[in-house]
Amino acid sequence: MNIDCTALIEEKLKERNITTEEITGIDADLLEKTVPNPDGGEDYTSYTWLRRSEKFRKICLGKGGNDSIGYGYAGTIFSDEKYDLPIFAYDIREIKGKILIVLDIKPVLRTDEYLAKYVEPLKKLHSEFSDLESKHLKATWTAEFRSGYGIHCMAEKEKEERVKEAFLSYLDLYLDFAEKAEPVPEETRKKIKEFMDYYTAVYKEKDPGAIHTIKLFGKDWAERHLEILF
Repeated sequence: MNIDCTALIEEKLKERNITTEEITGIDADLLEKTVPNPDGGEDYTSYTWLRRSEKFRKICLGKGGNDSIGYGYAGTIFSDEKYDLPIFAYDIREIKGKILIVLDIKPVLRTDEYLAKYVEPLKKLHSEFSDLESKHLKATWTAEFRSGYGIHCMAEKEKEERVKEAFLSYLDLYLDFAEKAEPVPEETRKKIKEFMDYYTAVYKEKDPGAIHTIKLFGKDWAERHLEILF
């Protein structure tokens, strides 16, 4: 798969003149770690980049794999507490000749006003890329956090360019939201914080990648790594 989500995000941030800085104080082994592949072959490496900006408290970009099997990409962008921006989240990787694509802009509030502002614009994109789906992914515990207009499917390998287009389209819309975002009242911030505390607790408890990560890196490292992602 020739879709480098990390590079695409970095390019878009640069295009938008969004200045970011590295989040420091993180153990180096959590940001880059190489281990033997339990299935044999080339060693497996996990890379994590953590940055922040004026409107994003955390930009978490992850990449894992090696040159022979390719790389998978997963990440999230969280709003700074002063704003009401949704969560940009993705997981894109090649699996058995198909491309797994989980891509969404997830609301942090569910008021009519908020949904009209941040979810309604997703409908057009969702419809535009409906051709990607060759196999729909079954709803899991993550369903309660979805916008309802993200992409959650297995796409055919020959649609790789369309997957890239979808990723960039959702990313562009998210960055459009960020450009227009204004600080929200304290009461709204409190409601968002309550939601984020719940969101974080649920993800830490039910981490979808836990089994794979523990298999590769061990339980201790997997738990420490999960802590830095939120």
